[in-house]
Amino acid sequence: MDKNHEIYVDLKRKPKEMKKTALIALLFLFFFLVSVNLYSEKTIELNLKKVLEIGKGDLIFSSITSVYEDRGNNFFVLDQKACKVYKFSPEGKLLLSFGEKGRGPGNFESPHDLFVSDTGEIVVSEERSYVSFFDKDGEFLKRLVLNRGLALTYLSEDLYYAWIWEPVQRKQILIDSNSDIVDSFFTVSKDSHSISLPDETGRMVMFNYSAEEYTPFLLFSRYKNRSAIGVGNIYEISILDEKGAVVSKIKRNIKPQKLNSKEKEYLRKKIGEMRNWPDWVLKKIEKRIPKVKSYFDKIVVAEKYVFVFRTKNDVTDEQSLIPVDIFTMDGKFLGTSKISIKPILISDKFFYFSEIDPDDDLILTKYRYHSTEFK
Repeated sequence: MDKNHEIYVDLKRKPKEMKKTALIALLFLFFFLVSVNLYSEKTIELNLKKVLEIGKGDLIFSSITSVYEDRGNNFFVLDQKACKVYKFSPEGKLLLSFGEKGRGPGNFESPHDLFVSDTGEIVVSEERSYVSFFDKDGEFLKRLVLNRGLALTYLSEDLYYAWIWEPVQRKQILIDSNSDIVDSFFTVSKDSHSISLPDETGRMVMFNYSAEEYTPFLLFSRYKNRSAIGVGNIYEISILDEKGAVVSKIKRNIKPQKLNSKEKEYLRKKIGEMRNWPDWVLKKIEKRIPKVKSYFDKIVVAEKYVFVFRTKNDVTDEQSLIPVDIFTMDGKFLGTSKISIKPILISDKFFYFSEIDPDDDLILTKYRYHSTEFK
């Protein structure tokens, strides 16, 4: 092209028309750039290196419900079925174990979460009612009875997370040591995971069902003095301090993925395998499956970052990797990585997983993690 013709302007076009055309072009460019910014994925490389696995030989886990790491990098494991707490050195040496099933002081009925304070005090929260406190040697100190909510989780001496049933929904709440509600957050409609149908006699029966791919679960995660609270079908997560105040929010303006017919059929069969229900009930449930997937089904708060585990692109592919969005604690989106399974705990240096090994043993694995995006 001749240099004199590198820029072509129609001199016959009226100035007003030229301004209008230029304005439309600028607006198109603006909206294009905005849409690219909102919906494009930024990939982040997450490097994991296995450093430890526990659960063979003399020590066998029945379940691994909660893991926590103290200031000295010792880590604690809660076995819910065995009603027992284990303490390990950073290298995996068993240092301490305590607890058994029962209702007496120091015993557990249904423990689901543990926390270790900066002073070494060990706190074990049960699914309902009880929160037990132990010293650094596992000696029982006291038990608090909280008569409100399920999935009790310790935040601080006078603040606990739970969720409650209301007539048509579940609700996330924070309660104090007197069981009084001090704040509430997200809700999930009863219709999203249950359906009432008449049986052969005409009596109404409640069928409860759920699938992580589309059921909007109430989600909560806590590490040290920060917590994250959210619900899977809304990409908005609140970060709380130890007093329960919202200090930042995590948001992504992305569209939810659609559930195709193949995925819906897969999920219907999955429910059928878990529940021995008649086919006509499963067909009714299939009609209740929404058109879109949940954004995510797990949040994990770490030392400086928040990891949001999203629904797979193809839910029928059980071997495919799980997308995980990574944010700073103040809500800055760093990028999306992929991982094979979801961790139980992420500390400042390590991922902890509950895995089934080739011999069908339940083991705890520990991986050191790193990314160039992390400072």
